[in-house]
Amino acid sequence: LNFYLHQTGDYEVLFESMTYWKDQHIFRSRTIDEDWDPKQGNLQNDDQGKAYSGSIFEHLLIQQLSAFFNVGDHNNIMLEGGDWNDTLDMAREKGESVCFHNFYAHNLAVLAEILDTLLRRGHQKIELMQELQLLLDRLPDGNPVDYGSPEAKRERLKEYFQRVSHTVSGKRKSIGVSSLILDLRSKAEHMAEHIRKNEWLTTRDGHQFFNGHYSNLGERVHGDHPLGLRMDLTSQVMPVMCDVAGTDQIGEIWKSATQVLKDKDSDGLRLCTDFKELDLNIGRVTGFVYGNKEHGSKWMQQNIMLAYGLSKRGFLKEGNDILQQVFRLAVHSESSLIFPGVPSYFNNDNRGAYAYLTGSSS
Repeated sequence: LNFYLHQTGDYEVLFESMTYWKDQHIFRSRTIDEDWDPKQGNLQNDDQGKAYSGSIFEHLLIQQLSAFFNVGDHNNIMLEGGDWNDTLDMAREKGESVCFHNFYAHNLAVLAEILDTLLRRGHQKIELMQELQLLLDRLPDGNPVDYGSPEAKRERLKEYFQRVSHTVSGKRKSIGVSSLILDLRSKAEHMAEHIRKNEWLTTRDGHQFFNGHYSNLGERVHGDHPLGLRMDLTSQVMPVMCDVAGTDQIGEIWKSATQVLKDKDSDGLRLCTDFKELDLNIGRVTGFVYGNKEHGSKWMQQNIMLAYGLSKRGFLKEGNDILQQVFRLAVHSESSLIFPGVPSYFNNDNRGAYAYLTGSSS
């Protein structure tokens, strides 16, 4: 949507009205709505039994705000059944995704930028579902939540879910765009600062990079480990691309990635280091043969996104270096065994796999 806005300038699309999906799954699919009747169809109703509609912008807000408050004990968004890497799929109770905490911080900042544009275009107020004020706690008449407290965040989200679990009031509140910008930016800045301060690692060998996840035991996944150093590429790409990592941190990330995730005699960065054990508190990724799929292949989606993120942040030489490595892997048909192009990943033999998957589209 943000790309569409940049291409067309059609900001009025944000005020188009859409219905909401409704079924029996509530509280982020952890609970069943016993009062839901399949005969009513899959539309969210208001208290009067009429289908409720909200603006596209309202839909976007609900998606981001419900994630912001849905945190684990280390104050990062819950991993649940997997983030973008859906093979990190066995940490539903205590797992956390620092990796995509970055992504949601960036999303909130982007929504604030969109509101800046709307303000310049004369939109002083915006109408939102009344219940959303529970999650917009930094508005002048809001009830502030302590963002440093995971318990307080979860309690506020529970309160919101309880109100919207079956029906919504259907009532709307007119909110000042300037106040809404301040609310979203306070959330984005809190998330970014939390990651920079609390998830930045220095290993025994002197490598510095970001932790990416917590397991179902609530234990940090990356950094020093009895079975060897653990590092995840996506968890470095996201803070770079999403403007969370500081400039000095980006330099250290690049240094660590090229030393830890790169083969000495081969192009491309691996998606992660070898887990060296089957750990069902992390996910089935740990059961893949190392060098295949999400377990340590040269995953092109993240190589290319790192090139983009580095270039975006001013590290042009490093970004170009990654692109040149991808190019060399792609055109070396003797090893890739595919037509020249960017596949989903290259395995241990630098053979390309899944030529039309997300490696190409990224």
